[in-house]
Amino acid sequence: MSNHTVKGRKIRVSVLVLCLSLAIISCRNQITSSDKSDDGRMYVDFIDVGKGDCILIRSGGKTFLIDTGYEETVDTVVQYLRTREVSQIDGMILTHFDKDHIGGAKDILKNFTVSQVYMPQYEDTGNKYAKFKEYVDEHMPQIITYVTEDRTIRTGGMEIFINAPKQSTYKQENDYSLVTKITHGEDTYLFAGDAEKKRIKELLEKDFIDADILKLPHHGAIEDNSVQFLEAVSPKYVISTSLTEADTDQMIKDKVTDMGNQNEIFYTCNGTVTCVSDGKRNYEMKGNENKGN
Repeated sequence: MSNHTVKGRKIRVSVLVLCLSLAIISCRNQITSSDKSDDGRMYVDFIDVGKGDCILIRSGGKTFLIDTGYEETVDTVVQYLRTREVSQIDGMILTHFDKDHIGGAKDILKNFTVSQVYMPQYEDTGNKYAKFKEYVDEHMPQIITYVTEDRTIRTGGMEIFINAPKQSTYKQENDYSLVTKITHGEDTYLFAGDAEKKRIKELLEKDFIDADILKLPHHGAIEDNSVQFLEAVSPKYVISTSLTEADTDQMIKDKVTDMGNQNEIFYTCNGTVTCVSDGKRNYEMKGNENKGN
């Protein structure tokens, strides 16, 4: 075999390897660019942590987290955030101190740089709250903001409105829940924590609760004013963080169905639900393969 033939084959192989490398890089760039938080769109991931809340929000290069799920599910949350290339959390909103909302908070602080934590101000005797509070008090007390009055944060193309509970004490701990509305252009999201009857009554007296995307209060449990609340919010899409579809109350399901064909419930028990919106009320919902109403 001549030197020219060998040299020609080497050149062809080199060119082939280069083309394959460029194709792989191009493919990776396409995959990454479809899930960047600085592309003008807003990404909201309702992470499957069982009967619990953990919601990742990304827009304009900014990252927020509403609740953290259980201590037992925090490894799943940490891994999920890392697959989304999250290294810093600009704000973490802890709606209240039940273990299915605050359980993973300490480990989130250990694994990520968290700029600010927003939480209600009340005392809780739960073990998960105690562990979180002890860690924060020792290592980073300056990051805590107690939301005792309504607060608005403008960042990353979002307006984040945190509605504080109006009473200093409640019979039901769930009624201490911070309720958050996020506006992104014309897009509107309402995250209702575990609000029960008293807290829902407070919300019904406000004029900010209408939203296209609603995270149901208290995992889809029914209250006397739940139907009225759904009517007032008038959402296009509803997300339930119940353990199973059957755990979301049937009256809630029926009301969502009655509100029109466009309305649909997405269940995190079927896997993480992702909503991508463009600021013009165009919503792309992903997940919920086993739909049920």
